Amino acid sequence: GTESVSLFGVNLSGRLNFLEHDYFIYQGVYGPGVGRMRGGISAALDSNGDLEALTDMGFTLGVQHAWIPTVTSLLTYNHGINDNTAGQAGNSLYMTNYLAANLLWHFTDKAFVGIEYLRGTREDKDGDSGDANRIQCSVKYAFN
Repeated sequence: GTESVSLFGVNLSGRLNFLEHDYFIYQGVYGPGVGRMRGGISAALDSNGDLEALTDMGFTLGVQHAWIPTVTSLLTYNHGINDNTAGQAGNSLYMTNYLAANLLWHFTDKAFVGIEYLRGTREDKDGDSGDANRIQCSVKYAFN
């Protein structure tokens, strides 16, 4: 058989400049249907085996700062939470948190090199949780 559910969501995002080269970024999402946009799922079975839309909420906040015109940093935090159904498995995603901070050197108008630290946490429906830490280096060159 087949079932269907209606999915939708709202997204509000933007950027606020507060110094000559610094700005604040924000994004908020909410609704039954935005889980897929956040890397999860948008529907699951309830305790009766019927398809049910999952309401998801998430927000991102960040601040970019220019130490000097060619050296910048971005500090970003993200939080997301799912409204799980009774029919979902215990290891279904319930909540995530993500924090990242970087330092970039823009050595030309079209290129940068940088390093970034990331920390993420995950909590499942059954209460199990875990975290991950990562350091990554990046080099970017724009050809156009």
